[in-house]
Amino acid sequence: MKQRISYNEKVSRILEPPYFKNMDLEFGISNTNDQLEVLKFIYGNDVTITPLPSMNIRSNFGFCIGEIRNPFGMELYYENSFGSWIKKEYDSNGYITNYEDSNGQTNMILNYHNI
Repeated sequence: MKQRISYNEKVSRILEPPYFKNMDLEFGISNTNDQLEVLKFIYGNDVTITPLPSMNIRSNFGFCIGEIRNPFGMELYYENSFGSWIKKEYDSNGYITNYEDSNGQTNMILNYHNI
């Protein structure tokens, strides 16, 4: 018997950045717990979404509307209220190995340690 796939898992298979904006506007997923479930299908079960109080920080780059971190607290994804986003990948030593952003910069290997 074929197992049914949940709506959130289906969304995770077609979701593109900006994740938070698209989950809300394109798929009607605005609840933080549901958003986290979708993102766990993409990033794995150990990710967290930054708690709501830090999402009120405003800068010249807009409001932070979502940030995903790995179990070590390293930022995997950041999105602001303008729809700009950044995705990062790390090696086992905590060094950034891949960087992608909404401006089209990709595969930028950086040689510094993210604290």
